[in-house]
Amino acid sequence: MSVTAPARRARVAVAALFLTNGAVFFNIVPRYPQIKADLGVTNAVFGTALAGYPLGALLAGLLAGAAIRRFRSARVAAFGIVLTTIATLVLPFVPNWVAFGGVLFVVGALDAIVDVAQNAHGLRVQRLYRRSIVNSLHGLWSVGAVLGGLMGAAAAGLRLPLAIHLAISAALFSVVAVVAYRFLLSGPEDAERTAEAQDPAAADGHPAAPA
Repeated sequence: MSVTAPARRARVAVAALFLTNGAVFFNIVPRYPQIKADLGVTNAVFGTALAGYPLGALLAGLLAGAAIRRFRSARVAAFGIVLTTIATLVLPFVPNWVAFGGVLFVVGALDAIVDVAQNAHGLRVQRLYRRSIVNSLHGLWSVGAVLGGLMGAAAAGLRLPLAIHLAISAALFSVVAVVAYRFLLSGPEDAERTAEAQDPAAADGHPAAPA
């Protein structure tokens, strides 16, 4: 079975989202020592603040399905990344560890929703390929995490102010997400499954810019 050019573009686009999603948060991790020092808190207090991220992810993950049904996976994944980068821009200005934990809660919540949405969209693309591609997408998420960590470490090594560092990160990854959105699949979430059920030959699909 041949794969159409729009389907290939959709695969590249969703792969870009996976990579970007991995990179956004791990840009911040190498800056934790500086943030801790700026807040003037103990390891125990800082660790408590860090719990905001997984807590936000745990609670918001339950809302991902509703968000996808309302806005579709393409919008949720791409613009969710943009919102995540915007949320990170608050981190350099938090006045205390409670506010830091609160921002991490929001970042974790957005990240969890994006994660579900990008996987849902990856499965849509996979149906067009008629073979597994999701593992390769997860691999790119790991590459993105490494890339983000290296960016954060480089920024810390260069003593780049955190606000400037995160502004660069937000601008870069937001552009990637918005450009990728233009090449994701359009239509309802079950469009490829429905087409395949009606006519197996139609499973190639004709993805276009998301509605």
